[in-house]
Amino acid sequence: MSGDIQLLESGEAEMREVRRRAAIVLRTHPQLAVSGWCSQRSPANSRDFDYEAVRTAVLFVLTFCKRGKTVDKKTHSYRLKHCAENWGKETGLTAYISTGAFILAALICGYECRRCGIGDPNCTFDMNIDEKNVHRYDYHVFERPPSAFTRMKFK
Repeated sequence: MSGDIQLLESGEAEMREVRRRAAIVLRTHPQLAVSGWCSQRSPANSRDFDYEAVRTAVLFVLTFCKRGKTVDKKTHSYRLKHCAENWGKETGLTAYISTGAFILAALICGYECRRCGIGDPNCTFDMNIDEKNVHRYDYHVFERPPSAFTRMKFK
């Protein structure tokens, strides 16, 4: 899957492209569910993704992320999902993005991931994030804009 995804301005055509690419990714990653990575399929591990949320996450990744040489712990899926949600709220897009939807979006954009461990639904990616600009949306810890403490946490 190429990292040079180009989404269109037309919402309907854009959604078709997101769904088409998501289908390809989901075929190659059967353990990816809405809640993130799971070790087995069960009704609790749904694959009924909200594609508006996936689209918002794709737009976030395209805006703030670039290919990195190695997997970086700063690119933890749970942290970035919250940044994408806060960005989505601010820009009038989807305000809730599941962990799995963010992971799916990163995979659609061509990033590689490394799972955090057995039973952990999260992963990290081979991406560099624009820390200066993403930092504005990195306030999920306290549900308010970041303080000096949260700025230090991910340095």
